[in-house]
Amino acid sequence: MSELNAGRADRDEGIEAVLAADVAVHRGNRDRVDRAVAKLIRSKVPFNADHVDRAVMAEDPSPYSRLLIAASMLAAARRGEIDELFDRRPAASTRRSRHGAKLRWWVCASGQEAA
Repeated sequence: MSELNAGRADRDEGIEAVLAADVAVHRGNRDRVDRAVAKLIRSKVPFNADHVDRAVMAEDPSPYSRLLIAASMLAAARRGEIDELFDRRPAASTRRSRHGAKLRWWVCASGQEAA
């Protein structure tokens, strides 16, 4: 197995662990994040993880596991619901805990109707 494939396998295992943890630690938060992602997809406006976080908090300001954001967005990308925008420069995260990490931009996949 190549290092790239091994890295992807590790990432996928981590994402599965995050999603599994939702049922025990942050019950219902996966649904909150999935709803926010779906709403942003339907808007057909470019978005990043900070937009998802703001949409989740606007619906319900109670704490949640922000690790679910990446898991939900990856799942949407794998389903072909969103495409990465390569013509936009990554944006620095506004969340202090992310230390200005670069966030990629996403948009509703062309021809895709989100549920």
